[in-house]
Amino acid sequence: MGLIAASVSAACAHAPLFSTDRSVRIVSPAPMATVAAPVQVSWHAAHLPTGAAQFVVFVDSPPIHPGQNLRAIASGDASCKPQAGCPDAAYLAARDIFLTKHDDVSIPFVAALSGLEGHDSLAIHEVTVVLVDARGTRVGEYTYSVQFRVRQATS
Repeated sequence: MGLIAASVSAACAHAPLFSTDRSVRIVSPAPMATVAAPVQVSWHAAHLPTGAAQFVVFVDSPPIHPGQNLRAIASGDASCKPQAGCPDAAYLAARDIFLTKHDDVSIPFVAALSGLEGHDSLAIHEVTVVLVDARGTRVGEYTYSVQFRVRQATS
């Protein structure tokens, strides 16, 4: 018997096989759109799970795992002490991770992907949105993603 490969298109929820969730629908940027910085990412959210308090937007990196806390991002980083309120919004933003209670976020800059600097082709970037509770622990298994291209400023 052959294996069935399932692919999930941009802007759709990634979840356990044969399960979909439309609680969050990314509306901007459009899938595979070419945009300029700052990149405006927005979504519609409805029927969020109990306990969901904030959205976390990851740029070009995998999100934290279900049940994992945002502190995992700073694991092993001696400069980020939880008792001092770290990781805070500035710490996360420096790592292209944005925390918001709203249904949008402005990403001021999207770095060129490694090895592609100076090329005319536009690299594909991805943002992934997940939900966390008030303590920063991921709620649910779903992720919501969209891929897009960024027109880099020329010098």
